[in-house]
This record gives sequence, C-alpha cells and structure tokens, in this order.
Amino acid sequence: MYNLGFVHIIRIRFMPRFSSYYSKRPVRILFILCRMFRPDQYPGLDEYYEQKHRAVLVERGEVPPLLRLRGHNPNETLVYDPRYEPYFRRMDLLQFVLNFKGTPPWLNAMALTALTDRLRPETHSFHLPLGEMSITLEDIAMITGLPIEGRALTGKVRATGWRQRVAALVGVEPEPWTDETRKDPRPSSVLFSWIQRHFHRCPKDASPLVVERFARAYLWNLLTQVVFPDGTGDTTSWMFLDPLRDWDVKWSWGSAALAFLHRQLDGACMRSKPTSCLGGFVWAL
Repeated sequence: MYNLGFVHIIRIRFMPRFSSYYSKRPVRILFILCRMFRPDQYPGLDEYYEQKHRAVLVERGEVPPLLRLRGHNPNETLVYDPRYEPYFRRMDLLQFVLNFKGTPPWLNAMALTALTDRLRPETHSFHLPLGEMSITLEDIAMITGLPIEGRALTGKVRATGWRQRVAALVGVEPEPWTDETRKDPRPSSVLFSWIQRHFHRCPKDASPLVVERFARAYLWNLLTQVVFPDGTGDTTSWMFLDPLRDWDVKWSWGSAALAFLHRQLDGACMRSKPTSCLGGFVWAL
C-alpha cells in the first residue's frame, strides 16, 4: 500500500504550478508520484522518528498506551495574594496568572494522546484526515495570555551555586543532597512540595521585600506547573526562576512556551511505555 496521504499533500502543493495540460490529467501525475516511493516507507521523513514513533504500534494493530499528562496539580497550588499583582503587571504576566491561578480547565488525556499519535516532529504539525494542523504563536497568546513580544528566553545556565542563587531570589535556600550512597536525582531542581512548604501563603504583616519574594516564588511555581512541566511531574527547575530576577525585563514567554511544548511533543510521540508522559503547556492542545 502506498502512502497516499503524502501524495495527496504533494498534489495540493504543486499542481497549481503545472501547466493547464497537466492540470487536466491528475490521475497520470499521481501514478508517476506513487511509483517514485517505496511502499514500506514514508518518503521524505526522518528514519529515526519513523522507527520509534507511536504510530508504528497502530500499524501493527496494537493500541499505544495512554499518555500521562504533566501539569497543574491543585494540591500544590499556592494561595494567590492581590499584593503580587504590581509585580506581575510589570512583567506583563498578570493576565496569564489570572487565567491559571485557580483550578485549570479539565484535560482529556485520550484526545491529547490521539493527537500526539498523529504528530510529525519534522514539521511540528499534526496530520489529521482534514489536513495538517499546527499551533501558532497567536494561539499561545490567545489561550494563555503570555506575551509573545520581548527578549528571547534563552541563555547559558550554570548549575554551580544554583541553591545560593535561589536563596537570593526567594529568601530560602534548598537543602543540599546528603545521601552519599546514590547520586542526586534532581541536581538543579526543587520539589513542588518544597515550594508549597515555604511559600504557601504570604503573611499579612509581611514587608515589601518578603511580598516580592513570595510573588516570585508564586510565579515560579505557576510557570513550571502550567507552562514548563517536564517528565518528572514533581520538580521545578531553578532556571525558570532566574528570568524573574528583574520585574521590568520583558521576556517573550509565549515563544518559549511554544518551543518547550514542541520539544515535549517530539519526545512524547516516541514513548510507548505504560508510564509514558507528556509535558509542556498541554492546555494549548
């Protein structure tokens, strides 16, 4: 059986450029294109993904396991305080916080798993019966309220001394790893439970400095649970705290959210174990 879906895309894309002579004979053109490709491969696609993609299980008649969605955990939500709003407004993140500060919308794991099974990582698009679909920056901005203009959220991350840098920004230093028998599984991350324990609620009589630290911890927790959750599901990386150092710096958080989601999708479409998960901003899907 030939990959008629791929031939159909070529026909739509290139036939308008042909002369009127060929435009009246689409059957002949499709026949020539089909003969060019091997029936056991998808032409023009990366063999690495082709061998490991979850869709291979479907072709074998198997059912891929359901993906576990990483995201907002209501049990690890910090108490929102209106005193945080001036800081969030300065960074153009107030709308995002107001959208997701409570219980987030319900997620359909079965539908998102089916969507991931139809992802082509080479083009970062979903191949559906009605055609190709992808997520745009405009989608991210409309759904999340994250700014898509500003500085690129990129740079070098130095793990050395990260605990001291966390303490400088939120006022509490994460405990060092003390088990000498095994390696630290979270060399540059802290547990969400650690943030919950230290920053669950800002004291009413807190000084402006303390309120600012609690606001930074609140935003750090929300961003890494909603926008940048990784495969662990229980930790937050300190590197997403560092951009919150200066409230007046305008970062393109929406661009980073889209790039991170595509990276998570690229990995998830090749996971076929019962414990397989999908991170990133899954609500955009």
